[in-house]
Amino acid sequence: MKVFGIFATLLLFAVGAYAAWPWLAAMSEQNLTRSKTFEKQVSVAENLVLHLEGKPAMGFVWRLDRDRSEGLDLVTVKELGWSFAARRGSASFTKPGILRYLVVGKRPGKARLVFEYRRRSENTSASAHWIYVVDVQR
Repeated sequence: MKVFGIFATLLLFAVGAYAAWPWLAAMSEQNLTRSKTFEKQVSVAENLVLHLEGKPAMGFVWRLDRDRSEGLDLVTVKELGWSFAARRGSASFTKPGILRYLVVGKRPGKARLVFEYRRRSENTSASAHWIYVVDVQR
């Protein structure tokens, strides 16, 4: 009977870990160490909020790379700040957050916004680049 209890416990742990894996992978460091491209549409004078996940408590930040971005005259980009989901029982120093950017279409065209994820230090290279191609329509 004791062997059955141990086996059942291991099986429940394996099933629970497998079920939680997609969520864990979505917020892992691997998710923040690659390039991604997103396509969005917005009308002139319409607001669009971009959500960039990260870990600011670990010293990482998102920055708009104005040199690599294109069409910045077509949109207005403003950082709105970080928000954190309140998760029950989570008082972790490394909990993930969402940095929000407001993008407002100014005139029709395509803007390419390049965001870099890096440590706060200016001397570090970016660990991720997220590119938002924003199609501003009439």
